[in-house]
Amino acid sequence: MSFEKGYIPWNKGKRYKSPGISNALKGKTPKNFIEFRKKGSLACIGRKPWNRGIKGVTKGINLGEKNGWWVGDNIKYIGLHVWVRRRLTEPNLCPSCGENKKLDLCSINGKYKRNLKNWEYLCRKCHMIKDGRIKGWRKYSKML
Repeated sequence: MSFEKGYIPWNKGKRYKSPGISNALKGKTPKNFIEFRKKGSLACIGRKPWNRGIKGVTKGINLGEKNGWWVGDNIKYIGLHVWVRRRLTEPNLCPSCGENKKLDLCSINGKYKRNLKNWEYLCRKCHMIKDGRIKGWRKYSKML
C-alpha cells in the first residue's frame, strides 16, 4: 500500500486507551484497588463450587486399566520406567553397596513387565554389574 506525500494517518497524535480494569480504576489509589478486589471476592461468598457433590472427577475415574490409552504389558521402555517410578519409593542409599549415589531403576530378572516386585533401585555401578555390562566396559576401556 503506497501513500501520497503529505498523507496523515488517522491515529497520528492519538494515544491508545486500554479497555478493561484500568478504565474502572482510573485515578484511584492502590488502597482502593485492594478494596475493589475484596468486593469482587465478596460477591462469591455463599455460592457453592461448581464441583461440589460430584465424586470421582479427578480421583481414579480414568486411571490404570480404566484409561482408554492403557496398553498393559505391551508398554514401551520409557513408559514402563515412568510407571514404576510413580509406584516405587526411591531409597537414599544403594541397597547393594550402601553408597549415596544417583540410583537407576533395575529389572531384577531382566523382563520388562508391570510387576513391582521385579524392580529395584541400584546405583549405576551395581546396575552395570548386575546386568553384566561392566565386563564389556572393562574390555572396551583396556582397548583404549
